[in-house]
Amino acid sequence: DLIEMIDPRTDLPVTTWDQRQNVGVYAWNWARGRYAPGATGVPVKILGLGISEDRLDKTWFINFANNCDLLGYRIAAEITALDDPWAVFREIMRTGGAVHTERLGLVSGNQATQTAITAVYTENDLVGKVVFASATPKNQLINHIIPRAPHEASRGDMIDYSTIRPASWLLEDQGIKREESRPFPYIGGSDAQKAVQVGKLASLE
Repeated sequence: DLIEMIDPRTDLPVTTWDQRQNVGVYAWNWARGRYAPGATGVPVKILGLGISEDRLDKTWFINFANNCDLLGYRIAAEITALDDPWAVFREIMRTGGAVHTERLGLVSGNQATQTAITAVYTENDLVGKVVFASATPKNQLINHIIPRAPHEASRGDMIDYSTIRPASWLLEDQGIKREESRPFPYIGGSDAQKAVQVGKLASLE
């Protein structure tokens, strides 16, 4: 079994999931290396970089871990000895919005205020055909919406309300009209109030 992870802020083994999933704590332990007891009793590095603590910018990693708690950055990873240790380290840092740097000869980093979470998938992780959703091209977007909604006086029959056609939509589309009828669920109030409500719903779409 791997020796317990250490929280750089306390120098004690992690005891909670919040600590274990903290990106800064995870990065610190990956930089130090993950070890297992050896046959002679001497710990043997199994995973990670194996950098001695005197070559790590501990103050930065402590701040990194605190910021990850503050910003809610978490990590859950399954890493094997086949993965490139430095590539893994860079991805761990990126998960917390940070990049690896060296400062005064120490392994350190810089953290941004935002992050993009990176995930790597192989064909073994996928089942069936992958289909990527794409946005509708602007020249196909509807610029005239005819709202339809139930009408009490007509015993709930669907009727058309006033067409929603903001001038800016048609202007942006150089006068090309693309119209579509959109049904909406029941809404209450007078006919005038309904027309306003259904118009707002249609314009939001």
